[in-house]
Amino acid sequence: MQKNISILILLLIPAVFNLSSVKAQIQPKTVTDFYLLLPGEFFSTTVEGKTVKGKANLEKVRRSIIETEDIKNGYLNLGRYSEGWGEVAIFKKKNGTYIVGVAESVCGPGCDGTVKFFTYQNSKWTDVTDEVFPTLNENEIKSAFENAGAEYDASGNYFLLPRVGRTVKMACNLCVEDKEETLLMEFAWNGERFEKKNSQAETTSTNPGFTKICRVTNANGADFYVDDTGETIQLKKGTFISSARTPKVFQGGNIEVKAKVGEKWLDGVISIEDANC
Repeated sequence: MQKNISILILLLIPAVFNLSSVKAQIQPKTVTDFYLLLPGEFFSTTVEGKTVKGKANLEKVRRSIIETEDIKNGYLNLGRYSEGWGEVAIFKKKNGTYIVGVAESVCGPGCDGTVKFFTYQNSKWTDVTDEVFPTLNENEIKSAFENAGAEYDASGNYFLLPRVGRTVKMACNLCVEDKEETLLMEFAWNGERFEKKNSQAETTSTNPGFTKICRVTNANGADFYVDDTGETIQLKKGTFISSARTPKVFQGGNIEVKAKVGEKWLDGVISIEDANC
């Protein structure tokens, strides 16, 4: 009898270890599951700036800063910590696995931030940012600021993860007068990677002969003489205008342009000093 019990125990031991192995390999299913498993370098700082250690303490801090938990849409917004905020979102790949996006921003008062993307397999995190997200050089970022009518300076930019939809946005604050936040770029998830979407300036069509897209740059706006009506209207800073590639400067420093007013492009004249054409 004792011998039979010993044999039974020996047979059960491998089964127990197999069950433990299966349990250890169970993949997280919700955005919160992924968030709580993130490496200690993320979201491990208290409001006072103290770094916490230990699994239990880390989970407690992370749960305490969750402001929006949208399990259905795979999105978390994390409240202010260490003079900033954070977001976590999951993006489903075509093969059914997930990419985890982590955005962190710090402010003082202009905000600056980063975004990274990871996979999680067999209890291991892998940074796949370079594989799934476009690498942006300084000239591209500078052009994005200019296209948005924003001031390009050291105030920086940050990334916004989507709660609805699958598009990541790059934005800046305090970079356009009287605007709390300005959109700079968008990146759409296609099931494998993020693709940069064309900006409004890049996709705007104009009539033949007007191939250069520019903006009103005068902080006080610009006077625009409308050819069709003979009226002079005020264009706000940042308004899209279009000119010839090399605009002809008339007497008085004016140039012939098309200005985007509402949904229409109007022919007219503007001072060259009021625009970046």
